[in-house]
Amino acid sequence: MFSKRLHPWFVVSLLTVACGCSPAPDAAVEAVEAVGPPVADIQSCREWLARALPVIERAPMETRWRPVLEAVAGSCAAIPEPLREAAARTASVTAEARPAVLAAAVDVHETAQCTMTATAAPALDVAARCPMPPPFDFAPELLRDLDAGTYLFGRSLAESLAALDLLEAGGRRVVDTLLLSAAIANEALRQRG
Repeated sequence: MFSKRLHPWFVVSLLTVACGCSPAPDAAVEAVEAVGPPVADIQSCREWLARALPVIERAPMETRWRPVLEAVAGSCAAIPEPLREAAARTASVTAEARPAVLAAAVDVHETAQCTMTATAAPALDVAARCPMPPPFDFAPELLRDLDAGTYLFGRSLAESLAALDLLEAGGRRVVDTLLLSAAIANEALRQRG
């Protein structure tokens, strides 16, 4: 019985035989990269989400960003390591330093319009230049209270979860909760300050 996805080396070989041509030198590498993580990695991510969501949802909304980041720090191997490491580092930094730590983890391949230096600035400007992937859509009021660093981290996390087809498995709730909680915490901090 065949698996749902053919091994990329098989696909490259089949195409080579079928067309009588030789593939571009990087075709096999690109085919391997296109396959994505193994099914076992995706399953471990589903299990991670199932364990993390109840813990996250027990915390008060203003502080839920913390258990979200703790969960991301201990997430599955298919979540990019820079995101996991930055989430872990936030445990030892101040609320003021958190946006810079999170923004530093954003994929270095981000387009120029997604980069910024003022990570603590409101996310409204960067969100206009660098929108979240579908199905995410946030009100301008939330983006005014959310810092740009957390927004960019959430965007990268959302893209990673979408690539793993995990948004409907709880991934969307994790990202939504992170961004909403961080915005509420930022607003509360401004009101107290």
